[in-house]
Amino acid sequence: MVHRPMAHTRDDHAISTGSASGDDTTLVWRIIAAYRRSVDAQSGGGFWQTDFAQMKRDVHDALMSGDVQLVAQHLRNPAGNRFFYGFEAIFKGAVPTPAWLSEYSRLVHNQLMRLCEAVGIIKLANPEAYNPGDPPPTLASPDELLAFADEAFGFRIEFPNPYAEEFGLLTSRGIATLRSIDALYQAWRLWSLCGRNAGARVVEIGGGLGRAAYCAHRIGIGSYTIIDIPLTCVAQAYHLGRTFADHVIELEGESLGRPIRIKSPTFFFEQADRYDIAFNSDSLPEIDPETASRYVEAMKARCGMFLSINHECFMPVRQTMGVPAEYRFPYWIRRGYVEELYRFS
Repeated sequence: MVHRPMAHTRDDHAISTGSASGDDTTLVWRIIAAYRRSVDAQSGGGFWQTDFAQMKRDVHDALMSGDVQLVAQHLRNPAGNRFFYGFEAIFKGAVPTPAWLSEYSRLVHNQLMRLCEAVGIIKLANPEAYNPGDPPPTLASPDELLAFADEAFGFRIEFPNPYAEEFGLLTSRGIATLRSIDALYQAWRLWSLCGRNAGARVVEIGGGLGRAAYCAHRIGIGSYTIIDIPLTCVAQAYHLGRTFADHVIELEGESLGRPIRIKSPTFFFEQADRYDIAFNSDSLPEIDPETASRYVEAMKARCGMFLSINHECFMPVRQTMGVPAEYRFPYWIRRGYVEELYRFS
């Protein structure tokens, strides 16, 4: 994970206090309705629906009850439950020690520098040039790096922190986390592969908290669809509905023509929508093989390209694809991950 010596990084850690939710009642009602429409027909199997189902049962039960105030309490305060466990570091019991906060903030600073190297903002560090006795070089601060990155990305980079107890690297634009830096690179990569075309249509299989969708919308991608199991769609809908506004998102059972759609696997497999590029990060190897194969066949039929950013701890993505990758190289941002592009047309 570390690309430069930790002595080259800064310990500027912080923990979010969250931001006022405002009136989120309409958003929560929409989320409840979308969840109840999709939960009985959910598809996807495997990892997420078995290992994590019971620890998130309280959120499921609240959604099924239709109690908008109870659901809102769960969604506003993920540090009070286990809802985000498995895809974010905000959950009940995840209390970082001061030593870990320090190390984590340095990791995020390290990753931010790596992002800037990846997109050509700063020069690539060369470990052969380091001498153990040399003092650390003078490096740009996180805020200076972000100011450089704004021009490369084409928008003012910000890190919304709507939840309490989100921890990471303090910047003047919010608290940055490893996941938020990941998402910036992923959005930039999708934007580049689509020829920087605002009319490009992207589908992401498994979207985590929706951070890549957030960055993709900010960078200029006009149509972004997330496909995920219903319970994770709830997290994405609330997060994106809070960080943008609920009129930006379209949920299961809605047909509103919104720029960010959050839909179930059932929707994806039953529709014939076409996309310029499909994207998956950190999940395809963890989906049961039969469902993974269904996604692959659908992508081959309905997508021009597929960008995969995944580990190879289980079955490598290339074995599921059945076609050679156009390129394959280590993922810039996270060690142990590989970036591959598959082109279908």
